Amino acid sequence: MSDIKNIFIDRPPIYLSDNITVELDEHHKRLEADKALVSGDSVLIDIDNITELPDGRIRFEIGTARFECFFHRGTQKRLYILLGGARTLNGGKMRSIPQFSRWSWYTYTDCSWLCIEDPMYFENENLNLGWFYGNKTINYRSYVAFIAGKIVEHLKIKKRDVVFYGSSGGGTAAIHAAALFGSGVAVSINGQINFEYEHYNSKIKQFIDETKIDIRKEDRHKRNKLCDIVQKAKDVRFILIENCRSPWDLNDHLKYLAGKMNIQPTYGISQFSNMIIWIYDAKSGRTNSPHSAFENKNLFYAIDFLAKLVSEHKDIERYKPLFLLFNEIWYDFYDEKNNEERKITISPNEMLTEKQIVQKLIWNRRKVHELSRELDEIKSIK
Repeated sequence: MSDIKNIFIDRPPIYLSDNITVELDEHHKRLEADKALVSGDSVLIDIDNITELPDGRIRFEIGTARFECFFHRGTQKRLYILLGGARTLNGGKMRSIPQFSRWSWYTYTDCSWLCIEDPMYFENENLNLGWFYGNKTINYRSYVAFIAGKIVEHLKIKKRDVVFYGSSGGGTAAIHAAALFGSGVAVSINGQINFEYEHYNSKIKQFIDETKIDIRKEDRHKRNKLCDIVQKAKDVRFILIENCRSPWDLNDHLKYLAGKMNIQPTYGISQFSNMIIWIYDAKSGRTNSPHSAFENKNLFYAIDFLAKLVSEHKDIERYKPLFLLFNEIWYDFYDEKNNEERKITISPNEMLTEKQIVQKLIWNRRKVHELSRELDEIKSIK
């Protein structure tokens, strides 16, 4: 299952022929997600008695918590559970809810696909980041693990074949929910691990102000002790992916993690018992912050491949050069230099971008058209 030939989705071969580009157009069209699946109202599912899971929008209600979801049934006996992150978009604007992180990627895998919006946002309309926290007495991450268990039973999937997946606040929730589930793989991309801040942090302060819960203090569910949770959940494989270009993730979380666990990870992938740390380097060329320089759909294949490797307890040492290559791809995707418009020399003293060249050609074409029209008018007068 984790063989390198399975890193990409298995599809019929496209042979060299006069119609190869037509077949490739059809291939890319098949990978387009159906937007109709996330439109309309959600269908309430009885979590204690699941008789059917329709593709599209569904929801579960546990106590006062509302779990808005997107579901797609796959042909493979694996389940991805994707947990939403911050409610603020790049630039600080609040997004509408529910939104489902990576929902459209279901076409890029044969696994079943469940996206869950953070229920905290339905209870706290001004909250920027909720971490699937819950309240002082109830842990919403335990509800996520409970939902996972019920869906696994319904789909007849083994617990070890479940992947909890999220970035930023969703990554934090993925770590804890997987530990409570007791099996499978947790993937956290720039997830928050440190909740023992000794300095001002706007995310922590905003959460405390909105919920009246100080998440730095003693908690009955140990939600601020993620390092301990990772070390104790021996049957779970944790993949912690961190951008060393992001000061917040590097200084407040990755270094904190390394210090707490007394480990020395290296650039690329490193393994420490049931934990794999993948350090990558991505600037903020396409985003306002390197923290948000998350994976794209193509890098998802690399992450999924790593999840398969660790779930089967494979030695990742031989794959380190491959993941250094993935790092170069990740770096290039966000590198501002690579994303600048290419410069083209028009004359020894003039450098124009491709966009400027097109604009200049359009301007020249208009001038030629105007001159031609004036010439026709002169001829008609004569």
